[in-house]
Amino acid sequence: MKVQKDLFGNEIKKRDVYCADSNDWLNGKKFKIIITSLPDMEEVGLSYLEWREWIIKTSKNLIDSLYNDSIIFFYQTDRKYDGQIIDKKTLISSVFLENGFNNILSKIILKREPNKIDLFRPTYTNLFAFSKNIKSGKATADVIHSGKMIYKNAMGFNAVECCINFIKSKKIEGNILDPFCGQGSVLKISNDLGFNSIGVDILEEQCKKAKEL
Repeated sequence: MKVQKDLFGNEIKKRDVYCADSNDWLNGKKFKIIITSLPDMEEVGLSYLEWREWIIKTSKNLIDSLYNDSIIFFYQTDRKYDGQIIDKKTLISSVFLENGFNNILSKIILKREPNKIDLFRPTYTNLFAFSKNIKSGKATADVIHSGKMIYKNAMGFNAVECCINFIKSKKIEGNILDPFCGQGSVLKISNDLGFNSIGVDILEEQCKKAKEL
């Protein structure tokens, strides 16, 4: 396959975006690298209990899409709902740990400056990763700022870069998949930092923006 290059001779990285239900699209496919954020209940149109079951089902589907030497990163913000904190990291982690995966990265991503308050969700996000065979790397900053966010619930550019720096430190090669790509933050930064990327989203408008970002 001919490699495309820009005017400066740099290889142009490929970005493919598919408009589809991610759980259906993942069926039978395997990937070395996944970076994603599982959506909130209102984004998938489910009640709280239905959404919890959906998260568990989706986590299991993602597990089926990984090799033993694959790595998957999650960027998940807790929610305040009906007088409680919905701890997405614990919910997702329980599924992966029960299936023999190890938590190999855990960071706090600040979306606001310290001492700020948000009425509906915490002002930080959990960034965490799992693998069966890959080990945690050298110590890096535990708390970082999200960086640019292209919309309110987007993954911050600095957080994506943190994931890719870890991938590079482990010399992991392959396309980077975001099966819930939204408007394409993961896809863009992956391309910018030297990886081909694949995105999936059920909404046509999101897919269009993800292709153009």
